Amino acid sequence: MKIGLASPHIATSLEEGLATVEQLLANAAAQGAKIVCFPEAYLPGLRGQDFDVLPFEQPEQERVLQAVSAWGRTYGVAVILGMERLTAAGRENVAVVIDAQGQIRATRPRTSCIRPKRRSMCPGRPGASSRSTGCGSVSRSAMRAGAIPIGRA
Repeated sequence: MKIGLASPHIATSLEEGLATVEQLLANAAAQGAKIVCFPEAYLPGLRGQDFDVLPFEQPEQERVLQAVSAWGRTYGVAVILGMERLTAAGRENVAVVIDAQGQIRATRPRTSCIRPKRRSMCPGRPGASSRSTGCGSVSRSAMRAGAIPIGRA
């Protein structure tokens, strides 16, 4: 199985970010990738870095999820998308797992532990399991398996 590791430039607008996601999904599918993993908080951008984060509220969150789900289905690839999720408690940095049929299968906060072969409790998240679904474990496994980089858009 080929896994694509997306390495996009920082988006300057939501439209640019979405266009980049679609382009990278199309490129990855053309190269035979079955899963494409995007960087942490690619949309709207990782807070606390040396660039401004895009405006990102509930309508933008829904737009991103609908668009990326549709492209996963169109290109027949599963997607692990790093993004923010708005909750009643505030913003969470999450990995959203979308299957090749465009269905959201999991949303995992970045604070969860990554321990692939063990189930244990994660510090700071009472009751959270340590199932490995985030980009961190996928990219490490992918590198060992010879993942294909799909480049910058």
